[in-house]
Amino acid sequence: MKKLSLTSGFLALILLTACSQAASTSQIPTSIPVAPTEQSQIPASIPVDTQEKAQVKVTVPTASTSTTTTTKTTPPTKTTSPTPTPAPTATTTPTATTPPVTPVVNTPKTVTFNVSGGSFFFTPNTMKVKKGDTVKIVFTNAGGMHNLILDAFGVATRTLSTGETQTVEFTADKSGSFEYYCGVGSHRAMGQKGTLTVE
Repeated sequence: MKKLSLTSGFLALILLTACSQAASTSQIPTSIPVAPTEQSQIPASIPVDTQEKAQVKVTVPTASTSTTTTTKTTPPTKTTSPTPTPAPTATTTPTATTPPVTPVVNTPKTVTFNVSGGSFFFTPNTMKVKKGDTVKIVFTNAGGMHNLILDAFGVATRTLSTGETQTVEFTADKSGSFEYYCGVGSHRAMGQKGTLTVE
């Protein structure tokens, strides 16, 4: 009877120990869930006997020391462009200025000559005008029968008697020396002539 009690007690102890171990085994998970932020660092499944080591790895992150390095920025060196050398200025020698020559403009005008003619003469026997002038000759016969002819400009008086007067007028439109004369008989050959000069 005493032996049966010991045996029963021993069995009860074994049963209690087995129950205790079963309870302990059911309380300890075979795997530890890992937070989403730490899944990249801890394996999804950790054996029971390494549980404490896994907890150390999770709860003790490595301190990250942030070192701030201050870089001193050196301002760029200002490049000085070389000053351009001015080109030498050409020295201009002043040119002597010749004053402009003002052309002489002859304003046409009317020139009147009083000419008398007699026996083989004209007074005056020379006349001078400018080109473009209007020439007026007032011829008076001083004695005999005489006239005045100027072929170069196509003018002539009629043959006048003593004391008669006639006026001829023309434009001296060409330069040169032109003869005027008496066309009666041989009066021209005898010296009754004169010269008109147009400048």
